[in-house]
Amino acid sequence: MTTVFEPHCLVCEKPIAFGELICDNCKGNLYSPSLSKGDFKVYHYGKYEYPLSNLIKEFKYNSHPKI
Repeated sequence: MTTVFEPHCLVCEKPIAFGELICDNCKGNLYSPSLSKGDFKVYHYGKYEYPLSNLIKEFKYNSHPKI
């Protein structure tokens, strides 16, 4: 049974458990740290591409401070 308030993953919109924000599949695809080379060392959480880009947009434009 689907309800109006059924939680969905903020990245892929699949149904998830209450209290969760992101499904396990998307969690596994988010973190890909790297270090840029050059004059300064800059660490990156991940590339700005799906699914991280969707999560950042949800945070910025749809008021999800838990992210």
